[in-house]
Amino acid sequence: MQEEIRLGRSEKECKEDCDTTARKNSDFNRARCQRDCESLDNSGRSGSCRDCNQFSTGSNSYDRCWESCETGNAQRCKDARTCNDCNTYCARGSERDSCYRDVDRRNRCRRSSEDEFEGAMMSE
Repeated sequence: MQEEIRLGRSEKECKEDCDTTARKNSDFNRARCQRDCESLDNSGRSGSCRDCNQFSTGSNSYDRCWESCETGNAQRCKDARTCNDCNTYCARGSERDSCYRDVDRRNRCRRSSEDEFEGAMMSE
């Protein structure tokens, strides 16, 4: 059984990111990328592109992992349907703001994420 990780990114989604990247970049090695997904340690994974730091910096596995993860997140950001999807997959700034506008024209995403941010700051 596949272990789901904190932000919802699984080995299956990692492999889907490899497929997405291979469709966008014909030189991308999809098969090796998918093997890299299988070799990532599931325990304590963050569910983000930082998982790629398990590979040696500058190695082909490291580069493939980062490229596929960032490509996958960019696609998930474009496909986002909820404020939470925007927060999870879109970079802060204009990319996330654009996503918020796409999923909620009433601007509730921004207010709820700012409230959460302020609450986190107050508890420190």
